[in-house]
Amino acid sequence: MVRTGMPRAFGAGLRRFLGGAVRNRFVGFGAGLAVTMLLQSSTATSVLISSFAARGIVETGPALAVMLGADVGTALIALLLSFQISWLAFLFLFLGVAVFLGTENGRARNLARVGIGLGLVLLALQQIVGAAEPLGASPVMAELMGALVDTPLVGFLLAALLTWLVHSSLAIVLLVASLAATGVVPLELALALVLGANAGAGIVAAVMTAHAPPAGRRAPIGNLLKRGGTALLLLPFVGQILPLLQEAVPFDLVTVAGHIGFNVLLALIFLPLTGPFDRLLLW
Repeated sequence: MVRTGMPRAFGAGLRRFLGGAVRNRFVGFGAGLAVTMLLQSSTATSVLISSFAARGIVETGPALAVMLGADVGTALIALLLSFQISWLAFLFLFLGVAVFLGTENGRARNLARVGIGLGLVLLALQQIVGAAEPLGASPVMAELMGALVDTPLVGFLLAALLTWLVHSSLAIVLLVASLAATGVVPLELALALVLGANAGAGIVAAVMTAHAPPAGRRAPIGNLLKRGGTALLLLPFVGQILPLLQEAVPFDLVTVAGHIGFNVLLALIFLPLTGPFDRLLLW
């Protein structure tokens, strides 16, 4: 509802904003971050910018910069939703329904859809956390998670598969974070699952644009290569990364902090390299 409500309310404006921003990779990065915070989905931003690339409006390098911003944007959304703001769900739902039923103005009704969607997201997060709590006392779950600790690659692949199935890395990261906060998932395994979710997010955009012209497929494939490749490279070093995160943030934010740190690292590495990466993908 958020993804459909925002384009319906500001569709042409969002397209003009993104189309103008991609002329500079740093501005494009900021635009990707901002639009993703509005759309609540890096995949939606990726598909939108890929459609620009398919029509020749933007080159692959600037499109990759927008996707890097989108990745950081969805990580920041995970941070916001990890705080105790579930009470906002009822406020968003009440205001959204009241405005939707109380006006015939098209833009106001679409913004009301956004409010209802945000309220449902927050309510769902509250339900996920509540549903995960009994799993802490489950010996079967403890045994399963213990087995995955010894095989982080299996956990990585499982998280990537789940992310592709539900088409949302945000949902998987929030679920993993809630399980880690209750002690069901060890933090080292949680970080491996987060890396898998990030790789899976790259798969989603690449699959959704699989039938686009070559120019429209390059940026999603590049996004998959950088996210999936970097995640796999970092997977063996999760044990060394975890103590750094534990020193920097509280226990219940370690998983989300790892998610944010991964996407910020991607931006730092690949934002200066969008030009060479563009030529590689063209080749």
